[in-house]
Amino acid sequence: MTLSQYNSVKLGDNGTTKKQVKKMFGKATIETETEVPGATKKATQYSWNKVASSLKGATVNVDFIDGVAVGKGYVSASISHKISDAKYKAVQTGTTVKDVKKQLGTPEGESISKIGSMNAQDLSYVQGTKSVSFSFMNDKLVTKSKTDLSESN
Repeated sequence: MTLSQYNSVKLGDNGTTKKQVKKMFGKATIETETEVPGATKKATQYSWNKVASSLKGATVNVDFIDGVAVGKGYVSASISHKISDAKYKAVQTGTTVKDVKKQLGTPEGESISKIGSMNAQDLSYVQGTKSVSFSFMNDKLVTKSKTDLSESN
């Protein structure tokens, strides 16, 4: 599975079907039941950990309700970014997901869900004990935060 294939999975009412995803990604490593924010039904989540170099070290999840993809995400332990304070401060409320990825690169973690007209997305960038997170609603940045676990002692 490649980052390009992951990005091609569409979510929501006209989302990619479970059959199409399984054809693209192959047999899932794990299947679990999960809840998706904004959904009235539980979703079935499929997870894959056999990925190509563009997602090296990642686990990829896709959530389905009634056989249609409504959520997806990945976490990669092998990607690492150094996000300077200047770069972090340059990302302002209202910035699009595409612009943040263009400025900061591919995130170490991403989570997306789409139910009806609501589209929520989180991006995480991690380096050592430091991380920055960005939360979007309908493709616009609504909140951002940074954490330094080394300062918690």
